[in-house]
Amino acid sequence: MKWIILAMILFVVPYTYLTLHFRKPGPGYEPYNDAREKTNIARAGFRRVSLSAARIASGRTIDENAQPALVSGSPGGLPGVLRGSLVKPPLIPASIGPVFAPAALDSSRPYPVRFVCAASDLRQVLSGARLYIRGGEAYLLTDFERLTDGLTARTERETVEIDIPPGTFDPGRYRFTLVAQEGSRSWDLQVR
Repeated sequence: MKWIILAMILFVVPYTYLTLHFRKPGPGYEPYNDAREKTNIARAGFRRVSLSAARIASGRTIDENAQPALVSGSPGGLPGVLRGSLVKPPLIPASIGPVFAPAALDSSRPYPVRFVCAASDLRQVLSGARLYIRGGEAYLLTDFERLTDGLTARTERETVEIDIPPGTFDPGRYRFTLVAQEGSRSWDLQVR
């Protein structure tokens, strides 16, 4: 019996130390919830594309030759069809400021979207983005995550650039919506 107890101590103590010392902060990956969300999204007729979002300096331009889309305001919050399909609603920005996105796209090129957004509070930081496409609708959701250990962001407003990879859109016309809590932004996109 003493050998079993000794073996447990020799294994459990280093394992506990290594686990606590090298554990990734924040929530862990939940494969069951992710699979359930993918199933719900597919049943609702959406296709999900995970994207990376980068915070950038506001002075950079995307493409001087691109015709910018005419961006208009639309109701805030997650659209009803999408809200019912998500297992865990993402932390979306409180508001969206100026948006620059081209009005037309060659499907073999990436689609750049640049915008200014404001987080709900300083304890949130940009972590990525998701694009949901169904028919002629495209919803872009930026993900924020909560900071831990009392950390705060420097500012609530961020200039964000998202490059949607080539081949994501089939040729056609799309109503593109950038989702926020207080007021979303929408524009038309023509894909050739």
